[in-house]
Amino acid sequence: MSGIATQPELESPREIRSVQSAATNFEDLSFPEQAPWLASALSQLWELEQEGDVITGIGDLRIGNTATRVRQLLSNIGDIKRLPVPFVNVFSGGGVSLHWEVGPKEVKYNFWPDGTLSFWMEQNGQAIDGDEGLPNAGFDARRPLVWLTKP
Repeated sequence: MSGIATQPELESPREIRSVQSAATNFEDLSFPEQAPWLASALSQLWELEQEGDVITGIGDLRIGNTATRVRQLLSNIGDIKRLPVPFVNVFSGGGVSLHWEVGPKEVKYNFWPDGTLSFWMEQNGQAIDGDEGLPNAGFDARRPLVWLTKP
């Protein structure tokens, strides 16, 4: 291996930018009346949207269309109050990832530039459920997050 990236490697989605504090343990959180994680997640998304650029050798980090879909999903699940602030990541090509951790449980959503999404649920590093290439419309984003918040 030469250490030089090939064209397919440069074009594949890569996680390259993340905004979030350290992983959160559910027991350490306090939850006011409104979902405190929602404002933080939207703020992180806005920050990443403003920073978007095309970087030679990395790719297109602009997330305008994808950010709109992420905001829509967040608004649909904003009434789930007992969630920590998610990690919000940008992928080259215009993708966005949301990743929640609660103790040994993890839920991750990837929003792809082609309009599809994927999700994964893990516990203690073992896959519990997941799917790829799902349409945004009709996807039940609540189910994995409700599972995440249950002891």
